Amino acid sequence: DVLDDLDAAIASGTHDPVTLAGTYDYLTLSDQEITLNAIDLTTDVTGILPVANGGTGATTLNNLITLATHTTGNYVATVTGNTQIGVTGSGSENAGVTLAINADSIGDTQLAFNTGQNLTTTSDVEFNSLEVTALTIGGIDLSDVGTDNLTSGATLVGVFDEFTNSNGTTVQQVLNDLDAAVSGSSHDPVTFAGTLDYLTLSDQEITLNAIDLTTDVTGVLPVANGGTGATTLNNLITLATHTTGNYVATITGSTQIGVTGSGSENAGVTLAINADSIGNTQLEYNTGQDLTTTSSPTFDALTLTTLTISGDSITDFVGTGLSLNSGVLETTLGVDIDLTSEVTGTLPVGN
Repeated sequence: DVLDDLDAAIASGTHDPVTLAGTYDYLTLSDQEITLNAIDLTTDVTGILPVANGGTGATTLNNLITLATHTTGNYVATVTGNTQIGVTGSGSENAGVTLAINADSIGDTQLAFNTGQNLTTTSDVEFNSLEVTALTIGGIDLSDVGTDNLTSGATLVGVFDEFTNSNGTTVQQVLNDLDAAVSGSSHDPVTFAGTLDYLTLSDQEITLNAIDLTTDVTGVLPVANGGTGATTLNNLITLATHTTGNYVATITGSTQIGVTGSGSENAGVTLAINADSIGNTQLEYNTGQDLTTTSSPTFDALTLTTLTISGDSITDFVGTGLSLNSGVLETTLGVDIDLTSEVTGTLPVGN
């Protein structure tokens, strides 16, 4: 019964496998799985999208958009001139408009500065001052070189008669007179040769610069002119001859002082007290007797801090009839001698 039921259910719900027909690829099929791909608006659609659905409703953009109706924003439809400004080419699609100032149309009203007078070629005008690039009077330009003394620009400029050598009334006439009055020979412009720069030249003006004693001079400056007269300072100065002020040339010793190293340039002198050279004459206190270790000098009195006799210190004698009092050796012996404490040894029978 179960197998009959399953067979009946399969028979009622089964169908043939799904397949895709056509050449479009916005749907693809793999193992009964359908994949939805992007629709190519160039190849996968037909018909015209209406304006109401976001399209143009047309197959071309030519003459599709009507200005003002289908556009927003300012634009110029036509250009209209007036008495002063002429307009041509306006009023058509893609027009190339040309503007021009009409002839004889600009009056004082249009000028920023009212002239109050005509400015034609035949007008006689007056200005407080005038700045021009070129000025022509009677066919002669003020900057003209001219072909003779009557056609140069200098003939247009008058002068005040203050010249000794000319009574001319124009620059050209004065120049002619001054040229005739100039005498003397001319010469070529001054030039400099060489590489030294203590003199420089600019427009025939010579400038005197500082002379560099390192690069701008040659030779040796003599002593008589404030120089050394030599090319080196080595062994140049002789002491006493070329110097002033005290200095030590040599050092001479004596019987007591020995001297070595003196008498040469840059000497290192050594001084020493000669052996056995100091006598009573050199001592501050004249002893009158030798004071060597083998001498036997005599003094009226002698004060010592310590005294050593044959290796024994003065303190070694204390207690044998002598005492040391503040560094002074004193006897403790009286009139009587205590045989018990003040003598040692045994008195012989013969004494």
